[in-house]
Amino acid sequence: MKKRRDRVCGADVHKDLIVATITGDDVLPIQENFGTTKSELKRFRNWLVANKCEQVAFEATGVYWIPIYDALSQTIDTIVANPLQIKTIPNDKSDSKDSKRIATLCLNGQIKRSRVFSNEDRDLRTLTRARSGYVKTQTQFRNRIHKYLSSSGIKLSSCMDDIFCKSGRYILNGLADEKPIEEILKGIPSGKIRKKRDLIRAALENGLNDTNRMLVTDALEFLDNLESKMEKLSLEILKKVQQKSKDLAIVMSIPGIGFISSSVVLSEIGNYRDFQTPDQLAKWCGLNPGENESAGKRKNVESQSAVPSTSELCLSRLPRPYQE
Repeated sequence: MKKRRDRVCGADVHKDLIVATITGDDVLPIQENFGTTKSELKRFRNWLVANKCEQVAFEATGVYWIPIYDALSQTIDTIVANPLQIKTIPNDKSDSKDSKRIATLCLNGQIKRSRVFSNEDRDLRTLTRARSGYVKTQTQFRNRIHKYLSSSGIKLSSCMDDIFCKSGRYILNGLADEKPIEEILKGIPSGKIRKKRDLIRAALENGLNDTNRMLVTDALEFLDNLESKMEKLSLEILKKVQQKSKDLAIVMSIPGIGFISSSVVLSEIGNYRDFQTPDQLAKWCGLNPGENESAGKRKNVESQSAVPSTSELCLSRLPRPYQE
């Protein structure tokens, strides 16, 4: 392939170490080690500039590549590579060899440039993923409460569809506070659920032992704290996504898609104008059928379902970048 640069650098990135190699037709390979602190990244950048390096490439290793990209991209053409596309030879690996290999691939123009989100899009995606993590944690703690109740012989979930609704939380708080069953039944907020008082009385007969009562109390306090954090995150996501109000309205026009889901869709796609056509965007999202060619015969890989998914409908409604 045609060379894009005359002098390039390949870097093997780790948590606390960067092994960098500069190579080119007019220079012997130069190798240097750097740390990952701000001062070390500045020294890395100055080293590249002093050696007249035109391009630098490294793998996207976890999140360690992000501060390196931010430190270099404003000064030097920076390529973030997909590790799967530049795999090393098995049983022939070292930091030095990896650095040289990446430099050689970069010099020959054999590294495909990965998409890198802007700082704003990156922040939005970080927030939505953090909220998704909170939701998973919320589910885990709710399941723990179900387990504590079941282990005590309390069959509350058999009487109510959701034991974490307003009335369910009232009952759980009453159990945690050791209130008498009759007092708990009288204070249930929902009249519909109060009609099930006989079933609920039978479900609560065993009561909680001291250990499970302590664990349920701690889990309820944690869930209350987590709920407030989720609300705070949702407000922050709302502030970030206001810049994409038109795109947000398009995604929310899909039946069954609300604010949270639509903000997740936009955060994961980033700037859809990076794609020339909707088909490219669908392919990047893994929604387009692949292509299979063998012995000169080319055929499309059929989709698993003939019914378009919600994501495909969403992508079809996004504006075409090349028409703007």
